[in-house]
Amino acid sequence: MAPDSLAAALTTTAVAALAAVLLSATWDRGTGLRRAALRTATTGLCLSTALTAAGIWINRQVDTWTTWSVLPGADTTADLDTRPAATTTGRHNGRTVTITITGTASGLTLPIHAYLPAAYDDQPTARFPVIEALHGYPGSPASWLNRLAAAHHLDHEINAGRMAPTVVLFPPQTPSALLDTECTNLNHGPQAETFLTVDVPAAAQTQLRVRGDRAGWGLIGYSAGGYCATNLALRHPDRYAAAASLSGYANPGITIGDGTEHTGNDDTWRLRHLP
Repeated sequence: MAPDSLAAALTTTAVAALAAVLLSATWDRGTGLRRAALRTATTGLCLSTALTAAGIWINRQVDTWTTWSVLPGADTTADLDTRPAATTTGRHNGRTVTITITGTASGLTLPIHAYLPAAYDDQPTARFPVIEALHGYPGSPASWLNRLAAAHHLDHEINAGRMAPTVVLFPPQTPSALLDTECTNLNHGPQAETFLTVDVPAAAQTQLRVRGDRAGWGLIGYSAGGYCATNLALRHPDRYAAAASLSGYANPGITIGDGTEHTGNDDTWRLRHLP
C-alpha cells in the first residue's frame, strides 16, 4: 500500500473518522484532571489523523511521495518510485522501463523512467529521438505516467501517425521531495541542471538506442517543469532543438545562491540581454 494509493487514502480517512467517533464518545467521561487529559489526548489524536488523511489525499494528487521509503526522515538516496511503471501490452504499444543514471558530472545517482515506443523493439538497429519530460513541484516523474497517462497518449499519437516514434525520459528534477531545485545548479546544493543536461543524455546514449545530435533532443514540462524546459533549452541551445512549456513561468522563484535567479536563470532576462 503506497502513500499515493487509493487504499492509503481510504485507510487514513477511516482512521480519522474513528478518531472523531472516539472523541465524541469520551468527551464527557471522567472528571477533573482525568477528563482534561482524556479530552487533550483524543483531540490530539483526532487532529493528527485528520491531518494525515488530508496529506495522503493531497499526495495522491501530486505524487510527491510514491513509496514509504522516501518520506521525510527516511533514506532518500533513491527519491523516485522504483516500482515498475504502468506498461501497455498491445501489439503496437510501447513499454516503460526504469534505468539508473549514475551522474558522474553532477554527483547524483537516481533512477528514471523511460518510455520506449513499439518501434524500439521492431527496429533493433534504429536510433530514436528523445524528449525529456520534466514534472512540476511538488510532484515526481510518476505524475506523468499515473495522473497524465503519458504512455497511453504517446502510443495513441504515434499509432495515429501524428508523432514519430520517440523515446521519452521522465527524470526527477530533485533528489529530495522536500527540495525544489527548479532544475538549476543550487549553490552548495544538488546540481540538478548538470544531471538533466549532461548525465541524463550521456547515460541515455549509453544504455538506450537514442540519437546524440542536437536535432534529436527536446524538452517538455508542466508547471515547474515547464520553466525547467524553456530555461534549460535557452541555457543549452547546443543540446536541445526545441522545448515546450505547459503552464510554466519565466523565473524560478527560488534562491539559487549565486544570484542567477535574477539573470542567467530568468528566461525574460536572457531573452532581453543574451542572443
